[in-house]
Amino acid sequence: MTDSQPTPENPDASVPGAGDPAHQQFVAPEAGPTDYSTPNYGESGSSPTAGAPMAPPVPGAEMPAPGNGAPGYGAPAYGAEAPGYGAPAYGAPTYPAGQAGPSSGRSPASGFDITAFVLSILAPLVGLIMGIVATSRARREQRRASGMAAASVWVGAILTAGWIVFSVVMVIVVIAGTAFVSSSVIASLPTNLPTSLPTTSLPRVAPSDETMERFCDAYPVLASDFPALDALNIMELAERPEGAASEEIALLERVSTNSDDLFMISPTDIEDPLLDLTSHSESIARALSNGYSLDASDFTGLARDQRDVVSYVAANCG
Repeated sequence: MTDSQPTPENPDASVPGAGDPAHQQFVAPEAGPTDYSTPNYGESGSSPTAGAPMAPPVPGAEMPAPGNGAPGYGAPAYGAEAPGYGAPAYGAPTYPAGQAGPSSGRSPASGFDITAFVLSILAPLVGLIMGIVATSRARREQRRASGMAAASVWVGAILTAGWIVFSVVMVIVVIAGTAFVSSSVIASLPTNLPTSLPTTSLPRVAPSDETMERFCDAYPVLASDFPALDALNIMELAERPEGAASEEIALLERVSTNSDDLFMISPTDIEDPLLDLTSHSESIARALSNGYSLDASDFTGLARDQRDVVSYVAANCG
């Protein structure tokens, strides 16, 4: 608990002249001593009171008016311009050295621009690409593209579009023309074409006398088995049990071997009947040996081949 200080009943009793009415209008500040010395704004000795300390104000006295010896803090005169706040100057923008500002006119045409314009006529697609590159470069440099660069873009674009349209039209025309010609050729073909082409046979070469002599001498070996072949009955052979036709099997195998031997020395015009005779006789012998069912076509072919060989020998061997 802090000790409370005694408070005087009249706080202004200790102040001299507190009862004076003037003292009630001007109350001395409670702050510490203040230096009221006048700063030296001019030359030394310009004011008799320059540098001298200013006496503290006496309660009840009037404040002195600012004069030469004290700084003046009065309001500035009406219409006077406040110092240090002039209007900013807005001049033309400046650019770094070597860089020009944007120009209102078109740039002169460079060699690249001229080349782009020429190629836009000769090779429209290449000229169009070069023109786009030239205009993009001018835009990055903050200048207008030259007339050649702009013209190469327009000319290249128009001619490229024209070439594309022309190419598409030509492709359509070629396809349509090919289809029309094909349909016309097909329509002009005859409708009654033969289903098979005529065959031309080579002229047969007459066998030599030596060949015919050898063939005619070997033929009786084969012909000796023809009477037994004529006696074969397919129905009788089909009813026999397996292994009961050994004589017939031996006959057929002998005919197959003799006809094959005769084929090796025969003239060309009797080769086919001899081959068929060998094949049919061998097929019947195999069926009888293995117990297979007999094929009637083999017997029919065997009889036909036998007749063809007999007829040829009768015509050529005498």
